[in-house]
Amino acid sequence: MTAPKRDAEAIIGLCEETMRAMSKVGGTPEMEALAATLSLAQGRCLMNISLHPHCSLNELSEHLGISASTASAQVEELVQLHLIERAPDEHDRRAVRISLASRGQKLFKRHREQKLAHLDERLARLTKAQRGEMVEALRVLQLLFQKMNGKEDNDIPQ
Repeated sequence: MTAPKRDAEAIIGLCEETMRAMSKVGGTPEMEALAATLSLAQGRCLMNISLHPHCSLNELSEHLGISASTASAQVEELVQLHLIERAPDEHDRRAVRISLASRGQKLFKRHREQKLAHLDERLARLTKAQRGEMVEALRVLQLLFQKMNGKEDNDIPQ
């Protein structure tokens, strides 16, 4: 049973290194300046809202694994920076939905475009087969994590 443990250590290490390297590549000056002023928690909150637009405060707190009161405080700080905005829920006027504000959308769009351009440059060095293998391996990893988080809609390829 030691082989799976070593595999897990290798996978975690590779994922951490890859994410660290990707975070340093091709950021826009505006996004880098913003990142320097945000806490890690605020950054996670902002990223999560960009991935799950129109989420509720409870949904956001669940995604982040934090209390609703902590999420609320982070949301308020990001609203003050004009990065996100609150809007009433169309179906429940007591509920509020959270999304990126115009400023946040523009920053994320430019940032993503620049990151994609840098990644395209690097991926161009690989063969089509290598790129396909990479995509398939990442899909399998994603499915594994979805299963761990209770999302069983897809079967993991053997």
